[in-house]
Amino acid sequence: FNTLHTLPITVACMAVATLTANAIFHLSGNAINVSIIYILAILLHARYTKCYSAGIIASLYSVFWVNYAYTYPYMTLNFTLSGYPLTFVGMTFISCFTSSICIISKQSVQIQEKDRMLMQAEKETMRANLLRAMSHDLRTPLTTIIGSSAAYLEQENEMSPEEKRKLIHNIEEDAQWLLNMVENLLSVTRIRVEDTHVNTSPEPLEEVVAEAVQRF
Repeated sequence: FNTLHTLPITVACMAVATLTANAIFHLSGNAINVSIIYILAILLHARYTKCYSAGIIASLYSVFWVNYAYTYPYMTLNFTLSGYPLTFVGMTFISCFTSSICIISKQSVQIQEKDRMLMQAEKETMRANLLRAMSHDLRTPLTTIIGSSAAYLEQENEMSPEEKRKLIHNIEEDAQWLLNMVENLLSVTRIRVEDTHVNTSPEPLEEVVAEAVQRF
């Protein structure tokens, strides 16, 4: 599939190289300049494609066409010329080597992009889970505040000063808890910023457990 997908690019690249080589050959009559044109075409082809087989096809076409059209005797294949086997191997090696470097480079960029997207997705997932958990926890103090204030308004005349004080104390305590939750919620929103870091510190286990039991 990659070869078929890349084939139009290969044909276009070799066509441009052939037209350029014809013009240069008619001006200079030097087959070495023509070979340089095709080597450059192979390098550009490897740079902008990621298919080994298409690069090998381009190099084979270049070698055979340089031999056929630009090397004496013209319009005849002759691989017995001095140094030509080395040219064949060299152009093929350049194509394969450059293609491999370009493909590795592209794959490295793709892997880095995938890692970046994965880290971003994990960050968004963590942020969403924290927001979901904290939003759920916000209901508890709100329910207590609403319940305590409603009870105070409905039974104010029937309550003793101690009961009233206890209700007010509960409202104040839950309001403070709610304020801390909102501040934490605002802190979570800063996770989007790249230079934000989470600073952890040890906490006495008995205090954490005691507060959890009290809240429960």
